Amino acid sequence: MGRAVAALDRIVSRLVESDVPLRRTDLLAAARRIQAEEAPLAGPRLAEDAVDSLVGLGPLERLLADPAVTDVLVNGPSEVWVERAGRLEPAGVTLADDAAVVAAVERVIARSRAACSLRPPEEAARGQTALCY
Repeated sequence: MGRAVAALDRIVSRLVESDVPLRRTDLLAAARRIQAEEAPLAGPRLAEDAVDSLVGLGPLERLLADPAVTDVLVNGPSEVWVERAGRLEPAGVTLADDAAVVAAVERVIARSRAACSLRPPEEAARGQTALCY
């Protein structure tokens, strides 16, 4: 697992340092070229994971693309749940850390243009900021 994470980090770093436009198709083509150099034996999913971490929701993207998943719940970096057929189950994915959770929430909020507060509910309820969970 450590080697896969290191390869993913190298691909992401090279993409960030490049002048590739931040469009999924352009990034994916570049990530595949970089993967051929950095980790030629890795599976085809590595390049997609790199792009998902840059312009998507990281490991949550796979869950959101699964038609059997009706809900994704993130309680922390290592506590991700999905609802399938009306039942909650561990998702089997983790986010890197608390900052990755916050980044995912911010991306979802940016897409929906909703307001969000990361303050505790009791503080946010007294203010004028909407909560998002």
